[in-house]
Amino acid sequence: MRVRLLALWGRAALPLLAALLSTSTFFASPALSEGFALIRSGKNANIALSRAQVRDMALGKKKAWPQGPVAVLVLTKPGTPELRWFASAIVGLNDSAMMARIKEQVFRGEMRKPITATTEQEMLTAVAAEEGAIGVVRTEATKNLPEGVALLPVQ
Repeated sequence: MRVRLLALWGRAALPLLAALLSTSTFFASPALSEGFALIRSGKNANIALSRAQVRDMALGKKKAWPQGPVAVLVLTKPGTPELRWFASAIVGLNDSAMMARIKEQVFRGEMRKPITATTEQEMLTAVAAEEGAIGVVRTEATKNLPEGVALLPVQ
């Protein structure tokens, strides 16, 4: 009886396992999940970061990329799908809690104030202009990234 139940549970668990493997926690590169992707400046020599490194830069715990440029967040306004995804999938907080932490770190002088982008084009332009920039776009935008912007793989 136990073997039969385990076999039935195993088949039933396949869709759940597939869903778990498609989430950003397990999705290695380039942080493409749930319709969003992380991007970086093409001027930056760093081609990949760990999720923990991105989280630490987003919360002001690390001020610079491993190879030197100062970390600069380019974020959309609170409540937008891009910011909610970044906050929950990458940073591990809700967007309002993440923004509160960022404001605190900026006030303390521990990190630069994030650049706010209201459109996807503003996001791409700002990321291209800042060597240490990290931004979030919808995956559709990654098909034709402008010169100076590259995907940021997260390990």
